[in-house]
Amino acid sequence: MRWIDLPCSKKSDLNWNLLLPEKEGDPILWNLELEIDFPLEEELSFQELRLALIQFTETVWPLYREVSAGISLYQGSADLSQRFYWTPLQEENWEIWKEGKDFSLARLKRFFCADAYAYYFQKLSHALPDETDVFLFFEKEPTLSPGEMLQLLSKERYEHFQVVTKGAVEGWDGKRLEGKAILPPPSTSTAICLPEEKLLNDSLLEKVDHLLKELPAPVRVISEPFLQESWEGIDELYVLSGGVSLQGERKLRGFQAAGGVIITH
Repeated sequence: MRWIDLPCSKKSDLNWNLLLPEKEGDPILWNLELEIDFPLEEELSFQELRLALIQFTETVWPLYREVSAGISLYQGSADLSQRFYWTPLQEENWEIWKEGKDFSLARLKRFFCADAYAYYFQKLSHALPDETDVFLFFEKEPTLSPGEMLQLLSKERYEHFQVVTKGAVEGWDGKRLEGKAILPPPSTSTAICLPEEKLLNDSLLEKVDHLLKELPAPVRVISEPFLQESWEGIDELYVLSGGVSLQGERKLRGFQAAGGVIITH
């Protein structure tokens, strides 16, 4: 796969003519460099980025549609709180968002920032072609537990994107980047059901971490809302006591009816 970087930040003149490749060759992944280094509520900044994406969609994409593998909107740390601007408006949003959530303060802030950026990326993606995959590439944060990493990257949060980790992340159920190749998750028959976000807390994440240490690798950690579409090839499913919704219980009965084994932890 060929990676083509196109500057799309507020500072860019959007003159990409010298950066465009030949059509012949490996499929192209377009890395649109946004440089979101401003408060997320800045409407003028958002519109400038949106116009850059519209220009790409209208001028570049039609020429390369047939040889393109997708578009990347982000490459960087999974901990988006490192780049977040805590303006008075975001402080107000935070006070409302955190109500009823049972996590440590630092962890809760990381989840809040991830939600804010997920929404921002989704708004930007509306300016891109409907028919292509939009990628987000996340680097592993060594200071975070595996359970928290998996929750930060959860499909429940980034449902509309192709989330890819840079290198292996323990328990990750999605694709990973090795060199310039995007690889599928490792094959395994064992999985852990990650509770939906509204049920999740520090205690349940610790159980995920414990299971990932105890079970032979590889193990897939599957978000409960996507359990039914993701359990193909899974024979044993570990479920966390107190971490299953009513809808999840119905899915688990379906998994058992199909011959799967459920182990409650």
